[in-house]
Amino acid sequence: MEWRGLPDPGPTADAVRLILGPEARDTMPLVPGIYGAVNYHFYPAFSDRCPYEPQVPADTLDPQWLDRQLENLDYMTALRDRYNPGAPIWLGETGSAACGGQVGYSDRHAATFFFLNQLGQLARRGVRVLVRQALEGGTYGLLEQGTLRPNPDYWAALLWRRLMGTEQLAPAAAGGAPDLRLFASCTPDRAGSVTLSRSTSRAPSGAWCVCAAGARGGHSCTWSPLPTSSRVACCSTVANWRHPTVWCQCCDR
Repeated sequence: MEWRGLPDPGPTADAVRLILGPEARDTMPLVPGIYGAVNYHFYPAFSDRCPYEPQVPADTLDPQWLDRQLENLDYMTALRDRYNPGAPIWLGETGSAACGGQVGYSDRHAATFFFLNQLGQLARRGVRVLVRQALEGGTYGLLEQGTLRPNPDYWAALLWRRLMGTEQLAPAAAGGAPDLRLFASCTPDRAGSVTLSRSTSRAPSGAWCVCAAGARGGHSCTWSPLPTSSRVACCSTVANWRHPTVWCQCCDR
């Protein structure tokens, strides 16, 4: 057992000690080559319900925040390659923030940018299973606790499931801006159809994103004026080139 990057809450009687272990790096060498899949859990941060670091940052569209999961995936991939080559990697539990989710973030559109980026990055890296915490419960539930009204991540999960397939493509992002994320795949059960997931945190000030799928399979995103009282900071779309479903979300900072 060991502490990993978490402060010791001290000797007080009412302190809650968070103990992690045993570590995969310790157990896998003892019993190598027996795993049907290598499963791990990941949360990018703690909510303010828990007194641990890191906490959800102020800028949840920062590329370093969006890419935080890749370090953990690299760690688990290295263990898999060393002790059980060829086994699939599963992300068996994940959400936008541990300890029930962050109020004002995990149940809002802002968290969906992390979720869509997570789905795209893991699919591109060959992760076959992602289990989202939770369907209902806490602030990070796909459904609002008590009312069962869908939160924004519910619609992201639904559209991803329906439109994004298992065969991943590699669309090129002009200019290579770190905040522009493009993911594409062959659409399930639709020969010749491609679905594109696109997000960026650099929308022009005073504009919002309008996306449309053309009648001949084209796809375009344009910026349209907003009232001067609004300023959009980001835009995310999931659009299918040969399917009528187009979804666009924007955040007003």
